[in-house]
Amino acid sequence: MKNKKISESVLNRSVFKLITQKNRQVVTGGAVGHDCSVIDVGDKYILTSTECALTGERLAPYFAVIRAVNNIAACGGTPVAASAAFILPEKYDEKALKELTRMVDKACGECGIQLAGGHTEVSGNVSSDMVTITVTGMCMKNELMSLRNASSGMAVIAAGWIAIEESAYLVDEHRDELLKRLPLPYVSKMDNIAGHACTIPASRIAIENGAAAMHDVAQKGIFAALWELSVGSRCGLNIDLRAIPVRQETIEFCEIMGINPYEAASAGCMLVITPQSEKILEAFSAADIPAAVIGSLTADNDKKIINGDEVRYLDKP
Repeated sequence: MKNKKISESVLNRSVFKLITQKNRQVVTGGAVGHDCSVIDVGDKYILTSTECALTGERLAPYFAVIRAVNNIAACGGTPVAASAAFILPEKYDEKALKELTRMVDKACGECGIQLAGGHTEVSGNVSSDMVTITVTGMCMKNELMSLRNASSGMAVIAAGWIAIEESAYLVDEHRDELLKRLPLPYVSKMDNIAGHACTIPASRIAIENGAAAMHDVAQKGIFAALWELSVGSRCGLNIDLRAIPVRQETIEFCEIMGINPYEAASAGCMLVITPQSEKILEAFSAADIPAAVIGSLTADNDKKIINGDEVRYLDKP
């Protein structure tokens, strides 16, 4: 994937600091580490999350839905519906529009939500199709997850493999390059890996078994997600690099394509913060969800990544 999010520094300086208008019903707005907006509607919260995709890759609209859904799930919510805005170039292909719609609808179906509306527009200002997805969900007030609930000493669990989103893109877009180095049966094992990207089941298990907070791992990879976790929780990190769940196929795909799997698109992996790691790991194991304790939160601000005897510090994404 070539498209990346803007840096945290630019986001804070040019977006968050300029948002001055407030509404009492908005409990959580935009901030680093916040997976979605939270709106108080009385007896429950309404959650919203927005993702976009430039459709250079066939799976981009699919994963835009998945990422927005996973954001809602990481906040403890139940996703309900999606809306999609399609902006197309003047010389658009109707077959391509149908494929965009099918991809979005497929992702919605796999996550148990409905594509409930949206907008279509043709513009001379875009050269390729652009899709914006907003997912809306609901959350009981006692189940809202926030990184503010995390504290030093709690365990950090990675639920789901990292970089399966990137793996799905590579198999779909760069299959020929992979097959020059790897046998067909090996590459084909990852043909349906995108089906593991929705984290709703993992989030429900985590909530039911003592999670204090959760955070979705998405476009910029697990290193960026760990940084956001540290900022959002106001804690430091001790992370064991070797404990992070990653498939061998992903490692080899990324090596061939010159991609760092720890900085690769990782919809399908979720960070769970908990004082009850054994209970949650047992529940994940019973549900066949790959998961491992990868470290803990600390009382300082150091963000350490430990790889055997080597210690490094996370860079700001």
